[in-house]
Amino acid sequence: MRNKLIALSVIAVLIIGVGLFAYNISIKNHVARLSNLFDAQIQVVEGFHDKMWKTISEKCKIVDKQKDAFKEIYIPLIQGRYSQDNGKMMMWIKEQNPAYDQSTFKDLMVAVESLRAGFFEKQKMVIATVQEFKDIRDQWPSSIFCPVSERTKLMEAFKPITSTRSKEVMEAGKDDETYIK
Repeated sequence: MRNKLIALSVIAVLIIGVGLFAYNISIKNHVARLSNLFDAQIQVVEGFHDKMWKTISEKCKIVDKQKDAFKEIYIPLIQGRYSQDNGKMMMWIKEQNPAYDQSTFKDLMVAVESLRAGFFEKQKMVIATVQEFKDIRDQWPSSIFCPVSERTKLMEAFKPITSTRSKEVMEAGKDDETYIK
């Protein structure tokens, strides 16, 4: 009887030990996957930010060039009309004036909004990965087995890219400024 009790105890300890060992491996593998995902997502955020910045910057240059090109045409046209009156002062009412095409401004506005939204979505993915890692790190029993490495320290130190204004609003707990004036 005593031998059976010892055998059952040894088997129970082995099962628990193997279970804890397997759980340890599972947690470490999960954290490794999260670290790899975090590294990849940071690269995506950086690449998306680069795309966003270049696209907006270049679209702004196009809008400026279009504005300057329109000035080159429109200003001499108007000056020519009014420099020699000869009874033609009211002729502009009958004439068709060149219309300034606003589509590039609308295109720029849509690009800014959509690229900003895309950048926000990319950052949300990184934030979700960090949150999942922190859940493993902070919850029992996974916290016992959660590895600490340089890569996990990078996840712990992650701060989303934001503006000074947003940081100040979060610290103050107020946002009293109106944007439309």
